[in-house]
Amino acid sequence: MQTRKKRRTFNARYYPLGVPPLDPLFVEQLVLVSPDLATCELNKFDVSGLKDVVCETASFLTTGPRTFNLTFDLLVPQFGLSGTYKMQQGFLGHTKSNDGAFTFNMAQYLVNFVLGGTVHLRAHREK
Repeated sequence: MQTRKKRRTFNARYYPLGVPPLDPLFVEQLVLVSPDLATCELNKFDVSGLKDVVCETASFLTTGPRTFNLTFDLLVPQFGLSGTYKMQQGFLGHTKSNDGAFTFNMAQYLVNFVLGGTVHLRAHREK
């Protein structure tokens, strides 16, 4: 297992992966769906604070001959969202549909991502 301690911030474009600057990030629409299939749409919202996100640790572990886990921890010192929403009746127990503006702020948030994968090999055919 390899663990990397290098800290990278996300305040500028990351050219190797084609990632644009993340702050501010504009999202046209995000649709959340509840287990009973009611929806909540977050529309035309801005995300701020991502420029200060720091990758605390990252690791890559092979878990089998063709399987792996990629794990990384992101520290988000401050994070904010603001935009509009439209919520259907039944979403998270709400009894009425509603819509309006929203603002969401968060501080000192640590996110742990674990991505598991399988490597699929394609056979090359000779002509």
